[in-house]
Amino acid sequence: MKRLFSGLVMGSAAALCCLGLFTAGASAQPAPGTTGACCATTLNGAFCQTVTEAQCASAQGRWLGLGSVCTSMSCAAPAPTGACCIGGFNPSAPACQILTQAQCSQASGGTTWRGAGTVCSTTSCPVPALTGACCIGGFNPSAPACRVLTQAQCSQASGGTTWLGAGTVCSNTSCPVPVPSGACCNARLSTNLTCTIRTQRECVDAGGTYQGNASVCTATLCPVPAPTGACCINSTCTVRTQASCTADGGVYRGNATTCRNDTCVVRGACCISGNVSSTGAIGCVITTAANCAARGGVYKGNNSVCSATSCPPPVRGACCLPVATATGLPACVILSPADCAARRGAYRGDGAACTATTCPRPTPRGACCLATAASLAGCAVLTEADCTAAQGVYRGNGTTCQSVDVCAARGACCNPILSTAALACLDTTRRGCDKIGGTWTSGTACQATVCPPPTARGACCRASAIGTFCSVTTQAACATAQGTYKGDATTCSTFTCVGACRCDVTGDGRLTSEDIYRFINGWLAGVGDFNNDGTTDPTDVTDFLSCYQSPAGACVRPTPVP
Repeated sequence: MKRLFSGLVMGSAAALCCLGLFTAGASAQPAPGTTGACCATTLNGAFCQTVTEAQCASAQGRWLGLGSVCTSMSCAAPAPTGACCIGGFNPSAPACQILTQAQCSQASGGTTWRGAGTVCSTTSCPVPALTGACCIGGFNPSAPACRVLTQAQCSQASGGTTWLGAGTVCSNTSCPVPVPSGACCNARLSTNLTCTIRTQRECVDAGGTYQGNASVCTATLCPVPAPTGACCINSTCTVRTQASCTADGGVYRGNATTCRNDTCVVRGACCISGNVSSTGAIGCVITTAANCAARGGVYKGNNSVCSATSCPPPVRGACCLPVATATGLPACVILSPADCAARRGAYRGDGAACTATTCPRPTPRGACCLATAASLAGCAVLTEADCTAAQGVYRGNGTTCQSVDVCAARGACCNPILSTAALACLDTTRRGCDKIGGTWTSGTACQATVCPPPTARGACCRASAIGTFCSVTTQAACATAQGTYKGDATTCSTFTCVGACRCDVTGDGRLTSEDIYRFINGWLAGVGDFNNDGTTDPTDVTDFLSCYQSPAGACVRPTPVP
């Protein structure tokens, strides 16, 4: 009996040794109430032993819990695990956990087990496509079906489909019955009728013609209507087509015209000369007879129309006007014969063009004095040749008959003022000679010996009650006037007649403000050379004021009256 117990003990110890739960020589027994089943794997397979949790862990076993016992199923192989996508936490970003398939199926929310051995990664649980209510009309257009689909699934559904948006759900009002539509011919959108698909109300509101439910637009569905315009019948205006207006004997005012107060006033073609086209034709407009006359036009009659021949171009040609241009030639313009004559031009013929030789330079003309019974009293503007042929006296190119004494008798006039030979004698009329105080001889030409040399002249200073005055005359005339002759060829200046005191400009023997005024006026006129240096300049003012302010010698200021 003792030997048998010893064998059992040894066998148990060997088994525990093989499990690695006890080390050799260990004799400690676990305390009661501290053990549980422990599944360990050895070279001989999986074994279950009731030990403490620490002993199970040291043997790298799987402890089944305090108080658990070993059974035939205690150490069965565990269920495989894998990645589990759990959408219950956040459908837009599913969570991923490592679970068994059974554990994954029991998780709350939408779950997907990715298979044994799969792991969680950034691509393990992709975000599912959003879903929403999808109205599908392919089943029954009058009552569309509603399905919860993704937007892509909805667009691929047969029949007309409408996706109502992510998160929407199907209800009795999700997919209402659509309003019927059809082709609508609308003239407002274009000059021609335009076809669009609209509901009947939309078509009517747009001023169109509804072609019926489910009708479609074709190339011939909306033909272009005939244009309309104002039509006048017996002064009554209506808008209709041209064909309808003509058939009823009316006058069509043109496409797109409207009825106004003056639409049916009688009109006709009006040729306006001021409105000339590039081809030379006179402009033609449709207007009333009164308006045509007010614009200076030619009215062609009631209800007449403008055509290519309604207003032919006027007869026009080159016209040489008596106005010299920069080249010296007369100006050339295209005018009618009447307009050319009104401007005193020379008309070169219908259709004549302006060229370099159209208006040649005219022969010079001038005043021609024609002989009469008594004298050369008649005057005409002629060329020199024509004047000679008429036995007249030509007064020179460019002269006119409006000149004073142009045809008066002429003769030599001896000039009493100028002594040069070229100007001592002038060929002029008696009137012209008298103006300069000359001696006139009728019918005599100027010759060097005709006029004697003029008498010498010079400055003459004459005293008066208000001062001394200077004039240029002969010595004899100066003596007759009781003046002081300053010598031949002398001239009058501010200081010509000044006495011993040069500040006394007036020569009255006194220095007064009048002397200052006289000096300043002469200096401003350029004849104020007080210091006789040959130039009128500011030094003359300085010298004059010095003399005036500090008189000496013959310069005497008047004694103030007490």
